[in-house]
This record gives sequence, structure tokens and C-alpha cells, in this order.
Amino acid sequence: MSTLVKFVSIGVCMCLTGCGAGVMLHPEGQQGGVAQYLYQAHHGHLGSPNRTEAFHQISRYCLRSYTIIKEGPTRGRKRVVEGIAGSDVITETWWGIRFRCE
Repeated sequence: MSTLVKFVSIGVCMCLTGCGAGVMLHPEGQQGGVAQYLYQAHHGHLGSPNRTEAFHQISRYCLRSYTIIKEGPTRGRKRVVEGIAGSDVITETWWGIRFRCE
């Protein structure tokens, strides 16, 4: 499968499932990549519903089996959310799953 087709497929899946904000897939060549997902500290990275979606995206990307090479925390980000009562700084925590397609 060509790289362009994979990129388009992933983009369509993200738009249709509405998961663009919580799960991101970063292809690295044609044989693997990194899936990142947002999680809340009180749920932990294993209890996040975004983890399930990340594995679904990996399965759709690879089309066959895959191997998890490494998992771990990735860089979080802070963003400012402004509302009527003022502004809040929200810290997001992300988890990464590096995989290789078989």
C-alpha cells in the first residue's frame, strides 16, 4: 500500500471517528510509527478510552499484525482556556506507543 493511501486513510478515519483531538498517529516510513493518545492522570494511561482507539488506528494502519516496540510518556502540553469567569491553564498528558507492522 502506498504511503499516500495510508496517510489519506488515517486522515479519513480520524475525521469520521472524531478522535482527532485524543489520538494521533505519526507514520515513520511504511512499516511503523508512533500512536499518541491523551489521558487524564486520575484514570492513568491504561484506563484511558483513547488507548483502545490508538490500538484500533494501529490495526487499521498495519492491516496485519504488528509489534509494540516501546511505550512511554511523551511530551505534554499546556494550553490556556478562556471563559466568562477567566482563564485556566490546562496541562495535557500524552502516552506514546511505538509500533512496527509485520
